[in-house]
Amino acid sequence: MSSSLEYDLSRGEEAVNVLGELHYCGFIDHLVFVNFLQMSFSDNIYFQELLDCYQVYARAFHITVELMQNVNRHGARLGTEKVRNAASQSIEQPVNPQPCWISYHLLVTEEEVIIRCSNFVVESMCTKLEGKLGNSACRTPEEKRILYMTQLSNGSLSERGGAGLGLIDVARKSSDFNWWFTEHEGERRIFTVESRLNRVELKRKQEQFRNRFRKNQEA
Repeated sequence: MSSSLEYDLSRGEEAVNVLGELHYCGFIDHLVFVNFLQMSFSDNIYFQELLDCYQVYARAFHITVELMQNVNRHGARLGTEKVRNAASQSIEQPVNPQPCWISYHLLVTEEEVIIRCSNFVVESMCTKLEGKLGNSACRTPEEKRILYMTQLSNGSLSERGGAGLGLIDVARKSSDFNWWFTEHEGERRIFTVESRLNRVELKRKQEQFRNRFRKNQEA
């Protein structure tokens, strides 16, 4: 019998045949981030063999890096709360701050790689995300490429050093990309990103590239 997670990630359709799975749920900091990538991707021979197409493996790795970095840099940290300063203005200030919480799942099926990542965000970040991503899920691949290049050219650096390219790049490299908010207690919400990679299509494109390369070598 399939798990509820498998059923959920199959969008409520008949349960998919899961070939492999990666899962992490807990706090994340730089050390956890690096160790997870090394154990799950770099040193995981089984997973490398499972994702036997370089395009699929490279994109799954890149998307995982971007999503986890995004949570580690911008997610709402537990222990952060609103306080009043001397001027009676509401500001956010760390009180016994802890690392960010993250829920990460990756499922491999015959046809897809499904990556879902969730973390807490505060209201101000919700507004920024909505303004940045908009209807990214509805954009064509070319529109996502143009959005990425526009942000690369015009995006101003954030206080944490990014130009807002991470999630846009995830959308650009995904075969299918969706995001949503889920209500939570207090002024926090759960922000979820889901990226899907079409294994069949990416394998076809890689084979086409190899065939063109062989022909050029023989010419």
